[in-house]
Amino acid sequence: MRRTLAFGTFVLLNSAVAWADRAPSDEERIAPLVAAQGCWGGVITFVLEQRKFEVEGCRCSDAQKYHLEFDSDLKLIAKRLVR
Repeated sequence: MRRTLAFGTFVLLNSAVAWADRAPSDEERIAPLVAAQGCWGGVITFVLEQRKFEVEGCRCSDAQKYHLEFDSDLKLIAKRLVR
């Protein structure tokens, strides 16, 4: 029993370390910024020519849909209401 538990713990810790070694995805980097604006959901894309992230169709705390834009340094540069 102890051997099984020790092996399970070893596998769990090694998988957590391996997961932490990878770079975060665009969604993992942008989602907290969207939440900080009081918004959630939407489709995240990176516009290479303009070097910015766009979040289309996210809902914010006022129940409206917005289009958010973040520059390559992850600073909010635009928040527009979608009609």
